[in-house]
Amino acid sequence: MQIHNKGEMPAKALEDRKHSENLYSKIIRPASGKRNIVFFVLLTVILSAMVWHIWSSFDQLGQLENQKDEMADLHGTIIYFDEVLTMSARMAAATGDSKWEDRYRSFEPQLDDAINRAIELTPKDFVDPAADQTDAANIKLVAMETESFDLVHQGNLQAANKLLYSQEYEKQKGLYKEGMEQYLISLHDHIANKHDMTQSTLLIFSVFLILIFTLSIFSGIAILHMRKNLIERKQKQIELEANEQQLKASNQQLQASEDQMKTLNHHLAERAKELDCLYKLSELAAETNKSVDAIFTEAVNLIPPSWQYPEVTCAKITVENKEYVTDNFKETKWKQSSDIMVSGRKNGFVEVYYSEEKPVIDEDPFLKEERSLIDALCRQLGNIIERKQAEQELENIAKFPSENPNPILRITKDGKVLYSNQAGELLLTKWKSGIGKTVPEKWQNIITKAFTSGKSIKEEEVVEDSIFSVTIAPIKEAGYVNLYASDITENKKSEEQLRKNEHQYKTLVENLPQRILLKDRDSVFVSCNEHYADEFDMTPNEMVGKTDYDFYKKRSADKYRVSDSEVLKSRARKDDYITVTEDNKEKIIHVVKTPVIDNESEDGDELVGVLCIFEDVTKQKQAERSTEKAYGELHEAHEELKSVQSQIIQNEKLASIGQLAAGVAHEINNPMGFVSSNFETLQSYVKKFQSLFDIYSKFVEEAKNEGGKKMLEKVEEIEELREDTQIDFVIEDIEGLFSDMQEGLGRITNIVQNLRDFSRIDQRGELAEYDLNDGIRSTLLVAKNEIKYDANVKTDFGEVPLFLCNPGQVNQVFLNMFMNAAQAIKSQEKKKKGNITVSTYVDDEDAICEITDDGPGIAPDKVSKIFDPFFTTKAPGKGTGLGLSVSHDIIVNKHNGVILVDSTVGEGTKFTIRLPVKCEITEETDEI
Repeated sequence: MQIHNKGEMPAKALEDRKHSENLYSKIIRPASGKRNIVFFVLLTVILSAMVWHIWSSFDQLGQLENQKDEMADLHGTIIYFDEVLTMSARMAAATGDSKWEDRYRSFEPQLDDAINRAIELTPKDFVDPAADQTDAANIKLVAMETESFDLVHQGNLQAANKLLYSQEYEKQKGLYKEGMEQYLISLHDHIANKHDMTQSTLLIFSVFLILIFTLSIFSGIAILHMRKNLIERKQKQIELEANEQQLKASNQQLQASEDQMKTLNHHLAERAKELDCLYKLSELAAETNKSVDAIFTEAVNLIPPSWQYPEVTCAKITVENKEYVTDNFKETKWKQSSDIMVSGRKNGFVEVYYSEEKPVIDEDPFLKEERSLIDALCRQLGNIIERKQAEQELENIAKFPSENPNPILRITKDGKVLYSNQAGELLLTKWKSGIGKTVPEKWQNIITKAFTSGKSIKEEEVVEDSIFSVTIAPIKEAGYVNLYASDITENKKSEEQLRKNEHQYKTLVENLPQRILLKDRDSVFVSCNEHYADEFDMTPNEMVGKTDYDFYKKRSADKYRVSDSEVLKSRARKDDYITVTEDNKEKIIHVVKTPVIDNESEDGDELVGVLCIFEDVTKQKQAERSTEKAYGELHEAHEELKSVQSQIIQNEKLASIGQLAAGVAHEINNPMGFVSSNFETLQSYVKKFQSLFDIYSKFVEEAKNEGGKKMLEKVEEIEELREDTQIDFVIEDIEGLFSDMQEGLGRITNIVQNLRDFSRIDQRGELAEYDLNDGIRSTLLVAKNEIKYDANVKTDFGEVPLFLCNPGQVNQVFLNMFMNAAQAIKSQEKKKKGNITVSTYVDDEDAICEITDDGPGIAPDKVSKIFDPFFTTKAPGKGTGLGLSVSHDIIVNKHNGVILVDSTVGEGTKFTIRLPVKCEITEETDEI
């Protein structure tokens, strides 16, 4: 189908017409009276037949012209009605409103009438290649839409929505739309071809009297040549599409390889950071002249660079109640920790925090590799502490072994005693050993184990009434061990007394009716009474060492642990109430958490844990629970109302988009039409160049073999062909064709870009720089087809700086305003178009847009209600009453702006929108 600007003749038709006129002027000559009478009679018969045929052709040409125009209109009408039916079915599924089904049923016969009319216009010799596919898709679509309406009648809106947005529905809709468009376009092209053929026939018969035989020969050659060119062009097109598909596949493979390489490089970089951290910590440990404080102070700063997000990572190392932290340290809920174990007992812990939320990966926002890294760090830190303690102990003990009151022995790795101080004689006497003699087999095995491991070993030995703690330190390079013993008898007695006191405490606790639990600083269970242990069918001893994570879901355990941390940090009692279910009955538990302080510690007030007391207060809280339940029901009703409101607003947006879709398609179709037409004309020009180049090639070949006279004849032949094909005109016209095509493609690009600018995705709380004037321009272009028939738009844009806002939401406001203004002007049913004026400027700290129309205006008693939801001044069925309500919410509530209206009945309406240049979007909350 060729589309040209109004008043222009198609370039190809003009060229063919000129070519035919040239042939006619050259070939037809005035009839001579001496011609043969037989030829005259024959010519008369032929002329009579041609006059009749030309008259019939003119009549057929007019019919084809009307059919072609009607097919163009039917094409847009069928696509529009099909989209209306789909939107109506989906809106019925989204809202459950029966008016959408009524709308569907009202448009359904109109679509059938349009399709039947297209079938009536279909010539008998036209065959639709996709008829079966289109009919099958249409039957399935009607069945699915009918099923969706049945589901809506049953109240099952979710199933109806799921059906209409299913992959099968989209697939069948795509098949139907593609088949219908292919049918309409093919039918339109078929009629257009017949139109062109009829027009060509008129030209051919105009010169048929003289060129009947010659023209038949040349026509056959031309048709064969055209068919050959079409076949070659089709083959090249298929090859080009195959090459494009191959190139696309190659690009996808390359992109996938690049993504895989980036991921691999990222993982390698992360692992390199972890290894670097452990290596640097090993280097710190190897520096023998550094104290534990110095090592831990540097070690804590090695942690953040080794984690995935170093810029938001902070760390803390706690050892024997002493803390080492990074400069940016702050506790948050995103934490990863591990214990530092020394000689099998917990001596401290390492904590890593993220200062802001990150995506959940393996262990909340932390990687599983980071779990391995923090555990490895704790093991290495524990080894450092053990080594430093052993070194300090050995250094202190070994200074004056002969004067030391504690036993000191030196024994070979084979168990032979090399040295003993005076106090060591106590051990040798018990072992029945001495200098130069071997120690008992038990101690020989312990010495062998120390040599094998290369680490110090601690054991206990009872001598008479004393209990000694014995440390065996291997000196591998010298081939012996140093044995150091210290009297811990008093410590053992203290421990025994402590056990007695603990028993008394437990007796007291077990007789209390409340459930009691004691946790250490790390929220690990230290002890509990039987009432608490019975809750989990365990004994108090079995509960020791457990944590909340062993009994509760992670979310609940995290909550309890945070509560413990708050009590320790504030050093104050905390009361809370929780609800649990026992024997299918809900109980309300009063939880009291109190910090436990050791007044006998070195600091005098060291925090050692949290004491938790749980008491059943169900009866006391029944009244409060009833109130909370009522509040919960009110909250649910509020949420449901918000959901319905959000769904209605979304439906309003979908309706606007559906209303604008046909207009945007029309805007794009116009430039695309004349671009396509110019391509066909350009193809005919190329054929003319080809014929001229062919004769030039023959001329060059013959010039090499023939003389001057022949050369002159060839030159005349070439000049005649150049004149017949009007090469000079073609060369001059080609530049114009390319200029037109460039303009058409530029218009399409501009339309698509403005459509993208208008439809920027709304995300709650997302701010982006916004150009007010550009936003209005893009919105006007999108709504152009809905406005241009009713109103002229005048713009007066001032200099407005960029400011932060939600562009998609602001564009939606302008669209509502422009559509309302156009519809108000249209409702007056005037013969002349109305006017819409849009102006922008800056006042103080506000960007201002004024939209004025000369519509009928709004009555004073209705002005105060226009921003109310569902209020509309339009006729029933013409509006939802949500456009201005949504606009008011976006400008006032979400952007802290102002929207004002000034209207006079009979004169028009002006809306003023003020947006702060420093805009802060207000986030929605879930509170009532």
